[in-house]
Amino acid sequence: MPTRSRAWAMTLLAALYLFLNFANKSSLGLVAGPFTRDLGLTNAEFGMLVGSTYALFAVGTLTAGVAGSRVRTKWLLAVCAVGWVVTMAPMALSTGLAGLIACRVVLGASLGPGAALGSDVVYSWFPPEERGFPGGIVMAGTSLGVAVSSPVLAWVMVEHGWRTVFVVLAVCSAAWIVVWLAVGVEGPYTERADDAPRVRPDYRGMFRSRTWIACVVGIFGAAWTAAVVTNWLPTLITRVLGYEGTSMGFVNGATWTTDLVCTLALCLIADRLYRRGRSARAVRALPGAVLLLISAVSMLALPLLGTGTLALLVIVLGFPMYGVFIPFGLAAIAEVAPVRQRATALLTGFGLGQLSSLAGPWLTGVLLDATPHSNTGLYAAFALTGSLLLAGALAMFLFARPERESWRSSSSKPVAST
Repeated sequence: MPTRSRAWAMTLLAALYLFLNFANKSSLGLVAGPFTRDLGLTNAEFGMLVGSTYALFAVGTLTAGVAGSRVRTKWLLAVCAVGWVVTMAPMALSTGLAGLIACRVVLGASLGPGAALGSDVVYSWFPPEERGFPGGIVMAGTSLGVAVSSPVLAWVMVEHGWRTVFVVLAVCSAAWIVVWLAVGVEGPYTERADDAPRVRPDYRGMFRSRTWIACVVGIFGAAWTAAVVTNWLPTLITRVLGYEGTSMGFVNGATWTTDLVCTLALCLIADRLYRRGRSARAVRALPGAVLLLISAVSMLALPLLGTGTLALLVIVLGFPMYGVFIPFGLAAIAEVAPVRQRATALLTGFGLGQLSSLAGPWLTGVLLDATPHSNTGLYAAFALTGSLLLAGALAMFLFARPERESWRSSSSKPVAST
Protein backbone atom coordinates (compact mmCIF):
# COMPACT_ATOMS: atom_id res chain seq x y z
CA MET A 1 0.00 0.00 0.00
CA PRO A 2 1.44 3.46 -0.87
CA THR A 3 2.64 5.47 2.13
CA ARG A 4 -0.04 8.16 1.68
CA SER A 5 -2.83 5.61 1.52
CA ARG A 6 -1.45 3.79 4.52
CA ALA A 7 -1.22 7.07 6.44
CA TRP A 8 -4.96 7.64 5.99
CA ALA A 9 -5.73 3.99 6.76
CA MET A 10 -3.85 4.29 10.08
CA THR A 11 -5.68 7.56 10.75
CA LEU A 12 -9.04 5.84 10.35
CA LEU A 13 -7.95 2.94 12.57
CA ALA A 14 -6.84 5.40 15.24
CA ALA A 15 -10.17 7.23 14.91
CA LEU A 16 -12.01 3.92 15.39
CA TYR A 17 -9.88 3.36 18.50
CA LEU A 18 -11.06 6.69 19.93
CA PHE A 19 -14.63 5.84 18.83
CA LEU A 20 -14.57 2.71 20.99
CA ASN A 21 -12.65 4.49 23.76
CA PHE A 22 -15.39 7.07 24.25
CA ALA A 23 -18.24 4.60 23.66
CA ASN A 24 -16.85 2.51 26.53
CA LYS A 25 -16.34 5.59 28.70
CA SER A 26 -19.80 7.08 28.11
CA SER A 27 -21.77 3.84 28.43
CA LEU A 28 -22.32 4.16 32.18
CA GLY A 29 -23.84 7.62 31.88
CA LEU A 30 -26.12 6.40 29.11
CA VAL A 31 -27.62 3.63 31.25
CA ALA A 32 -27.67 5.77 34.41
CA GLY A 33 -31.45 5.65 34.94
CA PRO A 34 -32.17 1.89 34.93
CA PHE A 35 -28.69 1.15 36.27
CA THR A 36 -29.13 3.18 39.45
CA ARG A 37 -32.73 1.99 39.94
CA ASP A 38 -31.81 -1.70 39.61
CA LEU A 39 -28.85 -1.41 41.96
CA GLY A 40 -30.48 1.06 44.36
CA LEU A 41 -27.72 3.69 44.10
CA THR A 42 -27.98 7.33 45.16
CA ASN A 43 -26.72 10.12 42.92
CA ALA A 44 -23.61 10.46 45.09
CA GLU A 45 -22.91 6.71 44.88
CA PHE A 46 -23.37 6.77 41.13
CA GLY A 47 -21.09 9.82 40.97
CA MET A 48 -18.50 7.93 43.02
CA LEU A 49 -18.77 4.97 40.64
CA VAL A 50 -18.37 7.23 37.63
CA GLY A 51 -15.50 9.03 39.33
CA SER A 52 -13.76 5.71 40.03
CA THR A 53 -13.31 5.40 36.27
CA TYR A 54 -10.90 8.31 36.57
CA ALA A 55 -9.07 7.10 39.69
CA LEU A 56 -6.24 5.68 37.55
CA PHE A 57 -7.14 7.60 34.40
CA ALA A 58 -4.20 9.98 34.71
CA VAL A 59 -1.94 7.29 36.21
CA GLY A 60 -2.49 5.07 33.17
CA THR A 61 -1.69 7.98 30.87
CA LEU A 62 1.42 9.02 32.81
CA THR A 63 2.62 5.40 32.89
CA ALA A 64 2.21 5.21 29.13
CA GLY A 65 4.08 8.51 28.90
CA VAL A 66 7.09 7.05 30.71
CA ALA A 67 7.01 4.05 28.38
CA GLY A 68 6.41 6.18 25.30
CA SER A 69 10.08 6.82 24.53
CA ARG A 70 10.91 3.11 24.69
CA VAL A 71 7.82 1.15 23.61
CA ARG A 72 6.10 1.45 20.24
CA THR A 73 2.73 3.13 20.29
CA LYS A 74 1.30 0.12 18.44
CA TRP A 75 1.78 -2.09 21.50
CA LEU A 76 0.60 0.55 23.95
CA LEU A 77 -2.64 0.89 21.99
CA ALA A 78 -3.18 -2.87 21.96
CA VAL A 79 -2.58 -3.26 25.70
CA CYS A 80 -5.06 -0.49 26.47
CA ALA A 81 -7.75 -2.02 24.26
CA VAL A 82 -7.30 -5.39 25.98
CA GLY A 83 -8.06 -3.57 29.23
CA TRP A 84 -11.43 -2.50 27.84
CA VAL A 85 -12.44 -6.07 27.03
CA VAL A 86 -11.47 -7.61 30.35
CA THR A 87 -13.27 -4.90 32.36
CA MET A 88 -16.40 -4.22 30.30
CA ALA A 89 -17.52 -7.85 30.09
CA PRO A 90 -17.74 -8.30 33.91
CA MET A 91 -19.85 -5.12 34.13
CA ALA A 92 -22.72 -7.10 32.62
CA LEU A 93 -22.56 -9.61 35.47
CA SER A 94 -21.71 -7.47 38.51
CA THR A 95 -24.41 -6.43 40.94
CA GLY A 96 -22.28 -5.20 43.86
CA LEU A 97 -20.91 -1.68 44.07
CA ALA A 98 -17.41 -2.88 45.03
CA GLY A 99 -17.09 -5.13 41.98
CA LEU A 100 -18.36 -2.39 39.68
CA ILE A 101 -15.89 0.11 41.11
CA ALA A 102 -13.00 -2.34 40.59
CA CYS A 103 -13.99 -2.79 36.94
CA ARG A 104 -14.29 0.94 36.34
CA VAL A 105 -10.94 1.71 38.00
CA VAL A 106 -9.07 -0.70 35.72
CA LEU A 107 -11.11 0.43 32.72
CA GLY A 108 -10.15 4.04 33.41
CA ALA A 109 -6.43 3.21 33.46
CA SER A 110 -6.77 1.70 29.98
CA LEU A 111 -8.98 4.50 28.63
CA GLY A 112 -6.80 7.39 29.80
CA PRO A 113 -3.99 7.31 27.22
CA GLY A 114 -6.42 7.02 24.28
CA ALA A 115 -6.41 10.53 22.81
CA ALA A 116 -2.66 11.03 23.18
CA LEU A 117 -1.80 7.60 21.77
CA GLY A 118 -4.17 7.96 18.83
CA SER A 119 -2.75 11.40 18.07
CA ASP A 120 0.83 10.14 18.25
CA VAL A 121 0.06 7.45 15.67
CA VAL A 122 -1.27 10.11 13.30
CA TYR A 123 1.57 12.56 13.95
CA SER A 124 4.01 9.78 12.99
CA TRP A 125 2.48 9.72 9.49
CA PHE A 126 2.19 13.46 8.71
CA PRO A 127 4.54 16.48 8.81
CA PRO A 128 3.67 19.33 11.23
CA GLU A 129 1.88 21.49 8.64
CA GLU A 130 -0.48 18.62 7.76
CA ARG A 131 -1.26 17.21 11.20
CA GLY A 132 -4.29 19.29 12.12
CA PHE A 133 -6.90 17.65 9.89
CA PRO A 134 -5.85 14.00 10.40
CA GLY A 135 -5.49 14.75 14.11
CA GLY A 136 -8.99 16.19 13.98
CA ILE A 137 -10.27 13.01 12.33
CA VAL A 138 -8.82 10.96 15.18
CA MET A 139 -10.37 13.21 17.82
CA ALA A 140 -13.62 13.22 15.86
CA GLY A 141 -13.71 9.52 16.69
CA THR A 142 -14.45 10.56 20.28
CA SER A 143 -17.50 12.60 19.33
CA LEU A 144 -18.59 10.04 16.76
CA GLY A 145 -18.22 7.37 19.42
CA VAL A 146 -20.89 9.07 21.51
CA ALA A 147 -22.98 10.52 18.65
CA VAL A 148 -23.44 7.09 17.07
CA SER A 149 -23.32 4.91 20.16
CA SER A 150 -25.81 7.02 22.16
CA PRO A 151 -28.90 6.26 20.05
CA VAL A 152 -27.71 2.75 19.15
CA LEU A 153 -26.87 1.74 22.71
CA ALA A 154 -30.00 3.48 24.01
CA TRP A 155 -32.00 1.21 21.69
CA VAL A 156 -30.03 -1.83 22.90
CA MET A 157 -30.76 -0.81 26.49
CA VAL A 158 -34.50 -0.37 25.87
CA GLU A 159 -34.84 -3.63 23.94
CA HIS A 160 -32.40 -5.91 25.75
CA GLY A 161 -31.50 -4.26 29.08
CA TRP A 162 -28.56 -2.23 30.29
CA ARG A 163 -26.29 -5.25 30.82
CA THR A 164 -26.31 -6.04 27.10
CA VAL A 165 -24.78 -2.64 26.40
CA PHE A 166 -21.55 -3.69 28.12
CA VAL A 167 -21.45 -7.03 26.27
CA VAL A 168 -21.77 -5.31 22.89
CA LEU A 169 -18.93 -2.92 23.68
CA ALA A 170 -16.63 -5.73 24.86
CA VAL A 171 -17.17 -7.67 21.62
CA CYS A 172 -16.53 -4.60 19.44
CA SER A 173 -13.34 -3.79 21.35
CA ALA A 174 -12.03 -7.33 20.88
CA ALA A 175 -12.65 -7.10 17.14
CA TRP A 176 -10.64 -3.85 16.92
CA ILE A 177 -7.67 -5.49 18.68
CA VAL A 178 -7.55 -8.27 16.10
CA VAL A 179 -7.53 -5.80 13.19
CA TRP A 180 -4.96 -3.49 14.81
CA LEU A 181 -2.49 -6.27 15.57
CA ALA A 182 -2.80 -7.47 11.98
CA VAL A 183 -2.26 -4.17 10.14
CA GLY A 184 -1.37 -1.40 12.63
CA VAL A 185 2.00 0.31 12.16
CA GLU A 186 3.67 3.66 12.93
CA GLY A 187 4.83 6.04 10.22
CA PRO A 188 8.13 7.63 9.15
CA TYR A 189 7.88 10.75 11.38
CA THR A 190 8.88 8.97 14.57
CA GLU A 191 11.82 7.46 16.38
CA ARG A 192 11.76 4.71 18.96
CA ALA A 193 14.24 2.72 20.99
CA ASP A 194 14.78 0.11 18.27
CA ASP A 195 15.29 2.78 15.58
CA ALA A 196 17.84 5.00 17.35
CA PRO A 197 20.04 5.14 20.47
CA ARG A 198 18.05 5.14 23.65
CA VAL A 199 17.34 8.61 25.02
CA ARG A 200 16.35 10.02 28.37
CA PRO A 201 13.32 12.34 27.99
CA ASP A 202 14.14 16.00 28.57
CA TYR A 203 11.62 16.59 31.36
CA ARG A 204 13.31 19.84 32.41
CA GLY A 205 12.70 21.35 28.97
CA MET A 206 9.14 20.06 28.97
CA PHE A 207 8.23 21.50 32.38
CA ARG A 208 9.76 24.86 31.40
CA SER A 209 7.77 25.12 28.18
CA ARG A 210 5.08 27.78 28.56
CA THR A 211 3.19 26.35 25.60
CA TRP A 212 3.19 22.88 27.15
CA ILE A 213 2.05 24.28 30.52
CA ALA A 214 -0.74 26.33 28.90
CA CYS A 215 -1.96 23.28 27.00
CA VAL A 216 -1.97 21.24 30.22
CA VAL A 217 -4.12 23.90 31.91
CA GLY A 218 -6.50 23.84 28.93
CA ILE A 219 -6.60 20.04 28.97
CA PHE A 220 -7.24 20.11 32.73
CA GLY A 221 -10.46 22.06 32.17
CA ALA A 222 -11.41 20.03 29.09
CA ALA A 223 -10.82 16.71 30.87
CA TRP A 224 -12.96 17.80 33.85
CA THR A 225 -15.66 18.83 31.39
CA ALA A 226 -15.43 15.59 29.42
CA ALA A 227 -15.85 13.56 32.62
CA VAL A 228 -18.86 15.61 33.74
CA VAL A 229 -20.52 15.85 30.31
CA THR A 230 -19.97 12.21 29.39
CA ASN A 231 -21.64 10.96 32.56
CA TRP A 232 -24.06 13.73 33.59
CA LEU A 233 -25.17 15.40 30.36
CA PRO A 234 -27.90 12.76 29.84
CA THR A 235 -29.22 13.70 33.28
CA LEU A 236 -29.10 17.40 32.39
CA ILE A 237 -30.98 16.75 29.14
CA THR A 238 -33.66 14.81 31.00
CA ARG A 239 -34.11 17.18 33.95
CA VAL A 240 -33.73 20.53 32.17
CA LEU A 241 -35.06 19.79 28.69
CA GLY A 242 -37.49 16.99 29.56
CA TYR A 243 -36.20 14.40 27.05
CA GLU A 244 -36.08 10.75 28.15
CA GLY A 245 -35.14 7.35 26.71
CA THR A 246 -34.37 7.28 23.00
CA SER A 247 -35.12 11.02 22.64
CA MET A 248 -32.51 11.76 25.28
CA GLY A 249 -30.06 9.56 23.37
CA PHE A 250 -30.60 11.52 20.16
CA VAL A 251 -30.14 14.90 21.86
CA ASN A 252 -27.03 13.64 23.63
CA GLY A 253 -25.76 12.32 20.31
CA ALA A 254 -26.46 15.67 18.65
CA THR A 255 -23.99 17.42 20.96
CA TRP A 256 -21.27 15.01 19.90
CA THR A 257 -22.24 15.46 16.26
CA THR A 258 -21.52 19.17 16.70
CA ASP A 259 -18.13 18.22 18.14
CA LEU A 260 -17.49 15.98 15.14
CA VAL A 261 -18.41 18.52 12.45
CA CYS A 262 -16.60 21.44 14.08
CA THR A 263 -13.47 19.39 14.78
CA LEU A 264 -13.10 18.29 11.16
CA ALA A 265 -13.95 21.69 9.66
CA LEU A 266 -11.78 23.81 11.96
CA CYS A 267 -8.78 21.46 11.83
CA LEU A 268 -8.94 21.45 8.02
CA ILE A 269 -9.03 25.26 7.94
CA ALA A 270 -6.13 25.45 10.42
CA ASP A 271 -3.94 23.22 8.24
CA ARG A 272 -4.64 25.30 5.14
CA LEU A 273 -3.74 28.50 6.98
CA TYR A 274 -0.57 26.89 8.33
CA ARG A 275 0.55 25.92 4.81
CA ARG A 276 -0.07 29.51 3.71
CA GLY A 277 2.40 30.82 6.26
CA ARG A 278 0.31 31.61 9.35
CA SER A 279 2.07 31.00 12.68
CA ALA A 280 1.50 28.01 14.94
CA ARG A 281 0.04 30.39 17.52
CA ALA A 282 -2.49 31.68 15.00
CA VAL A 283 -3.63 28.23 13.85
CA ARG A 284 -3.18 26.16 17.03
CA ALA A 285 -3.10 28.24 20.24
CA LEU A 286 -5.53 31.09 19.61
CA PRO A 287 -8.30 28.92 18.07
CA GLY A 288 -7.92 26.61 21.07
CA ALA A 289 -8.42 29.54 23.44
CA VAL A 290 -11.55 30.70 21.59
CA LEU A 291 -13.05 27.19 21.61
CA LEU A 292 -12.59 26.87 25.38
CA LEU A 293 -14.12 30.33 25.83
CA ILE A 294 -17.25 29.45 23.81
CA SER A 295 -17.84 26.31 25.85
CA ALA A 296 -17.22 28.17 29.12
CA VAL A 297 -19.68 30.96 28.32
CA SER A 298 -22.32 28.42 27.25
CA MET A 299 -22.16 26.59 30.57
CA LEU A 300 -22.07 29.73 32.67
CA ALA A 301 -25.09 31.14 30.83
CA LEU A 302 -27.23 27.97 31.03
CA PRO A 303 -29.14 28.88 34.24
CA LEU A 304 -30.32 32.10 32.56
CA LEU A 305 -31.80 30.40 29.48
CA GLY A 306 -34.78 28.53 30.92
CA THR A 307 -35.84 25.12 29.59
CA GLY A 308 -36.83 25.90 26.00
CA THR A 309 -35.29 25.99 22.55
CA LEU A 310 -32.52 28.45 23.43
CA ALA A 311 -31.22 26.16 26.19
CA LEU A 312 -31.33 23.22 23.76
CA LEU A 313 -29.32 25.14 21.16
CA VAL A 314 -26.70 26.23 23.69
CA ILE A 315 -26.27 22.66 24.96
CA VAL A 316 -26.04 21.18 21.47
CA LEU A 317 -23.98 23.91 19.78
CA GLY A 318 -21.99 25.60 22.58
CA PHE A 319 -21.15 22.89 25.11
CA PRO A 320 -19.14 20.65 22.70
CA MET A 321 -16.46 23.24 21.88
CA TYR A 322 -14.28 22.02 24.76
CA GLY A 323 -13.86 18.76 22.84
CA VAL A 324 -12.88 20.56 19.64
CA PHE A 325 -10.05 22.17 21.65
CA ILE A 326 -8.28 18.86 22.30
CA PRO A 327 -6.70 18.34 18.83
CA PHE A 328 -5.56 21.99 18.84
CA GLY A 329 -3.96 21.59 22.27
CA LEU A 330 -2.25 18.30 21.37
CA ALA A 331 -1.03 19.71 18.05
CA ALA A 332 0.47 22.67 19.91
CA ILE A 333 2.36 20.29 22.19
CA ALA A 334 3.63 18.35 19.17
CA GLU A 335 4.87 21.64 17.69
CA VAL A 336 7.32 22.24 20.54
CA ALA A 337 8.33 18.66 21.47
CA PRO A 338 11.44 17.00 20.00
CA VAL A 339 10.45 14.05 17.78
CA ARG A 340 11.91 11.48 20.16
CA GLN A 341 9.98 12.95 23.06
CA ARG A 342 6.70 13.63 21.29
CA ALA A 343 4.86 10.60 22.70
CA THR A 344 6.16 11.33 26.20
CA ALA A 345 5.20 15.02 25.95
CA LEU A 346 1.71 14.21 24.68
CA LEU A 347 1.02 11.46 27.21
CA THR A 348 2.52 13.30 30.19
CA GLY A 349 0.68 16.53 29.40
CA PHE A 350 -2.57 14.70 28.77
CA GLY A 351 -2.11 12.64 31.92
CA LEU A 352 -1.55 15.67 34.15
CA GLY A 353 -4.56 17.38 32.60
CA GLN A 354 -6.66 14.32 33.29
CA LEU A 355 -6.06 14.54 37.02
CA SER A 356 -9.18 16.71 37.07
CA SER A 357 -11.34 13.85 35.80
CA LEU A 358 -11.55 12.12 39.17
CA ALA A 359 -13.28 14.92 41.08
CA GLY A 360 -15.72 16.24 38.46
CA PRO A 361 -18.33 13.44 38.29
CA TRP A 362 -18.27 12.83 42.05
CA LEU A 363 -18.67 16.51 42.93
CA THR A 364 -21.53 16.79 40.43
CA GLY A 365 -23.31 13.92 42.17
CA VAL A 366 -22.79 15.56 45.57
CA LEU A 367 -24.26 18.84 44.30
CA LEU A 368 -27.28 17.01 42.86
CA ASP A 369 -27.94 15.21 46.14
CA ALA A 370 -27.69 18.52 48.01
CA THR A 371 -30.59 19.92 45.94
CA PRO A 372 -32.75 16.87 45.13
CA HIS A 373 -35.91 18.82 44.33
CA SER A 374 -34.46 21.44 41.98
CA ASN A 375 -31.87 21.89 39.26
CA THR A 376 -29.75 24.24 41.37
CA GLY A 377 -27.04 21.65 42.04
CA LEU A 378 -26.92 20.66 38.37
CA TYR A 379 -26.55 24.28 37.28
CA ALA A 380 -23.85 24.85 39.93
CA ALA A 381 -21.86 21.84 38.70
CA PHE A 382 -21.88 23.09 35.10
CA ALA A 383 -21.06 26.65 36.23
CA LEU A 384 -17.97 25.33 38.01
CA THR A 385 -17.07 23.41 34.87
CA GLY A 386 -17.41 26.57 32.80
CA SER A 387 -15.10 28.43 35.20
CA LEU A 388 -12.34 25.85 34.72
CA LEU A 389 -12.70 26.15 30.95
CA LEU A 390 -12.42 29.91 31.28
CA ALA A 391 -9.10 29.50 33.11
CA GLY A 392 -7.85 27.24 30.33
CA ALA A 393 -8.85 29.74 27.66
CA LEU A 394 -6.95 32.48 29.47
CA ALA A 395 -3.82 30.31 29.79
CA MET A 396 -3.86 29.43 26.09
CA PHE A 397 -4.33 33.07 25.09
CA LEU A 398 -1.55 34.43 27.32
CA PHE A 399 1.14 31.76 27.27
CA ALA A 400 0.83 29.38 24.28
CA ARG A 401 3.36 30.63 21.69
CA PRO A 402 4.78 27.54 19.94
CA GLU A 403 6.94 29.43 17.45
CA ARG A 404 8.89 31.11 20.29
CA GLU A 405 9.71 27.92 22.21
CA SER A 406 13.31 26.71 22.47
CA TRP A 407 12.39 23.23 23.70
CA ARG A 408 12.07 22.06 20.07
CA SER A 409 15.83 22.35 19.69
CA SER A 410 16.74 20.95 23.09
CA SER A 411 18.90 17.87 22.95
CA SER A 412 17.86 14.67 24.67
CA LYS A 413 20.49 13.00 26.78
CA PRO A 414 21.62 9.51 25.76
CA VAL A 415 21.08 6.74 28.29
CA ALA A 416 24.35 5.15 29.29
CA SER A 417 24.73 1.49 28.35
CA THR A 418 25.23 -0.98 31.13
